[in-house]
Amino acid sequence: MEPMKNLRKPRHWVSKHKRLSLILGCVVILLVLAVIVSPTATKTTTIHTRASSVSEKDEGSNTITLHDTLPGSGSLAQAPAAPTPKVLLDQSSSGDVSTAPFTTTGDWTLTYTFDCTNYGYAGNFQIYIENTDGSENTDEGANDLSMSGGNTDHYYDSGQHYLEINTECDWHVTVTG
Repeated sequence: MEPMKNLRKPRHWVSKHKRLSLILGCVVILLVLAVIVSPTATKTTTIHTRASSVSEKDEGSNTITLHDTLPGSGSLAQAPAAPTPKVLLDQSSSGDVSTAPFTTTGDWTLTYTFDCTNYGYAGNFQIYIENTDGSENTDEGANDLSMSGGNTDHYYDSGQHYLEINTECDWHVTVTG
């Protein structure tokens, strides 16, 4: 029979290096405390426009200062009102229709409503946005199946378009831009 060899259980790294483990643990705790106790970052933002300026200063106190005066006037200035969108198309009907063409010059909005209650059950309401020159248009229109509904969709292209409306329902569309 063979003599038994010394079978010692292996020691873990932490138990082999107790001092080093203790030092590393203290360093981690000090770093966590430093992050918790440290002051917040300082941020200053200033925006100047023709008629007003806005200043924001955040140094832990969360103060915001607004200046809405004309330079040298000392009086409050009114911000210019956003221009009212122009109505490019406003049409109501029922059933399938190709609308009159309309021209967009950038951002534009399509608002639609439909009502199929006179039809007796949920109807399909589709709007296809087409270019008058026959080129492909990638704008998605509408495709709803419901008794009634509506939505407002925003588009960002320029050109001359018209709408192909495919439905058995009563509807109303408005295009503004």
